[in-house]
Amino acid sequence: MRRIVLEVPEKELDKLGVEIEIIQRIESFELLNFLRQDQAEFAVICKVKFKESMVEAKNLLANGFSVEVQVLEQEKDGSYIVFMRGGPLLSLLLKAVGVTEGYLFPPIEIHEGKIKMAFVGSEQQVSDFLKKVDEKKIRYKIVRMTHADFAPNSPLNHLTAKQRDAIVAAFKFGYYDTPRRISTEELAKKLNMVSSTLSEHLRKGEKRLLSELLNEK
Repeated sequence: MRRIVLEVPEKELDKLGVEIEIIQRIESFELLNFLRQDQAEFAVICKVKFKESMVEAKNLLANGFSVEVQVLEQEKDGSYIVFMRGGPLLSLLLKAVGVTEGYLFPPIEIHEGKIKMAFVGSEQQVSDFLKKVDEKKIRYKIVRMTHADFAPNSPLNHLTAKQRDAIVAAFKFGYYDTPRRISTEELAKKLNMVSSTLSEHLRKGEKRLLSELLNEK
């Protein structure tokens, strides 16, 4: 598996035909904690600061791409710590690019009009993803490309054995593909787990992996 982090000017998203007005109103965004993502929804905790002063973060975010927003804290510099839950935005972005396989993370960072996002997949899936992005004539910069392997410094080594087995099997059997090629129940059977246990290993493993990814920024 390979992981690639791209930096894309926010205006380039217009080429996908997917209008996300909220991004144009954000001065800075930092993903603090990744809680959940599947084809139905995503949930994150983030730090966000808007270009406008005296903005209502809850209303502005909810009118953008989120279906639930809770402002956890307001910082002295005018930024907000926010819990945000939204719909299948990332699946829509992948479909707009023309990609059906691989896994797109939520924005890792938005700063000075540039968005950092990460894509994870096999070497072929990463190659196909970049090819589709090039076909859309989207300008981007590759910030980082690494192997998602079991090297001594691999983030996978920070997981428990069961979390690691669950994550690797999920990628292998297409659990993270769009559309998903295997259900939670089917994947659980392959690993001799009950579905609830598998879901818990995946949730904690995904959270830890994203934490390691953020630490590498």
